Amino acid sequence: MTSHFQTLAWMTDQRSDLLVFDYRGYGLSQGTPYPRGVVEDGLKFLRVAYAQFLVGHYKRFIIYTQSLGGAIAIRSLQDFEFRDKISLLVLDSSFRDPQEIAKLKTNWLLSRLISAEYTADKNLKFITMPTLVIHSKNDPVIPYGCGKELFDVIPAKNKWFWTLESKGHGDVFFIDKSKYRQDFLKLLRQNFVSL
Repeated sequence: MTSHFQTLAWMTDQRSDLLVFDYRGYGLSQGTPYPRGVVEDGLKFLRVAYAQFLVGHYKRFIIYTQSLGGAIAIRSLQDFEFRDKISLLVLDSSFRDPQEIAKLKTNWLLSRLISAEYTADKNLKFITMPTLVIHSKNDPVIPYGCGKELFDVIPAKNKWFWTLESKGHGDVFFIDKSKYRQDFLKLLRQNFVSL
């Protein structure tokens, strides 16, 4: 909420509503982040967002995640009762396995300290909703291969992979605003109800 909201704030000009939040210990939220807690936060947020979707009689229910938020959302989605109501899941600059990222960024020994208990089931068989994965070949935070691996394992029938050439992390709508914003709107128009 403190920084990533800017990624989609422009969508409010497209007759879309936006609901964002910070996990415990991030941004403006109190508490200390720990695996079980942030997964609980993710699941609670999904339920709150879905309730708002129903109250507002919206046409699409889109879940847009970035970086660590993608891994947390994937695990939270495993327990979410209304996955079949999600119009589109977006995993921007994200990854599947926190242990793998820890291994890449630190060392094998430290990666073993991260519990797999709150990591999503490896085969992601529950990700059947339409899914867009976005990742830059030059991402300095999460390697491109992590995004590609995530895309490859997702069993969704309708899925798309956007490869970026930028040197940033989670910057898809900032590097060439008109192109990727228009591509995103086009994806929505072609595959879902009109805006």
